[in-house]
Amino acid sequence: MKFLASTVGFLLASLTLAAETATTTPAAGFSSSTTVELKDGSFKSMEDLQVGDLVLVLHEKHQPVVAFGRKDASHKTSFVRIAMQELDQPLEMSADHLVYLHGEKVPVPASSVKVGDLVQGVSSPATVTKVDTVTREGYFAPITASGSIVVNGVVGSTYDSLQKDESFVSLGGVSSGLSYHFVSHVLHKPLVMYCKKIASERCTDQKLEGGTSVWSNMVNSMATWMVQSEEEVGAGGFYFRAVAFYALIPVVLAVFTLCTVMEFLHWMLWVPTFFFLLDLRNINGKVKAVRDEERAMAAVMKDMKEKTA
Repeated sequence: MKFLASTVGFLLASLTLAAETATTTPAAGFSSSTTVELKDGSFKSMEDLQVGDLVLVLHEKHQPVVAFGRKDASHKTSFVRIAMQELDQPLEMSADHLVYLHGEKVPVPASSVKVGDLVQGVSSPATVTKVDTVTREGYFAPITASGSIVVNGVVGSTYDSLQKDESFVSLGGVSSGLSYHFVSHVLHKPLVMYCKKIASERCTDQKLEGGTSVWSNMVNSMATWMVQSEEEVGAGGFYFRAVAFYALIPVVLAVFTLCTVMEFLHWMLWVPTFFFLLDLRNINGKVKAVRDEERAMAAVMKDMKEKTA
């Protein structure tokens, strides 16, 4: 019991310190000139994309945009522009945003993509022929339930890396074995569930602070605080952050599991409810039909009585 209390106290202290030292998350995401494919086969520019739009995601499925992690239509931002031989339009995304390479399960930062690499297209790979940078107005980072989205024909993540050219969270130069995509996806699970199952209207009109959603800013600020290097915060600060990171893993996974179970139970609740309502509708229809027959018989009987009279 004392150990549990000490652990909770330590985690609360870590989160408090992270919040106190947090800064606004830098601009990241896709440029305004990129497009996504909707379920009806049409295309929509990133700047016109709205919460609720059904977009193409990984494994050629369609999912609604549940929220925006970042969104600012006027902020000037530098993007990595990736041109591909098989695709007409280049992909423009911030250097730390994650994109899938062909045959790889873990997405990599756009800054690490090189000429000759194969990025994952919708159904086949695309060969990178040129990589440069471009400055555009606006950046957009939509979030889907799978954490993936197809942009300009390339499968990308809806998340980003917090360490230059790193796909995995690294502490002191040592990989934790946890990818930034996985960590971000787990940490955003409560937001996805909230937007899908509880209060979708609030996510449609979500408030952004400096172009970043409150939840995404909190998550990224906390993660940024934890992955600071020993050179930045000293040996004591580094080890404190490392311990906080590994102590939070079981807590975060427990929250993720809880949200997944709650989402499943929510679905299980609606299935019998749907069939009950459907059955109730059929019963009401049958009752109405019986009453109509009774009225018709009554009308016939009345007409017969009038004729015999």
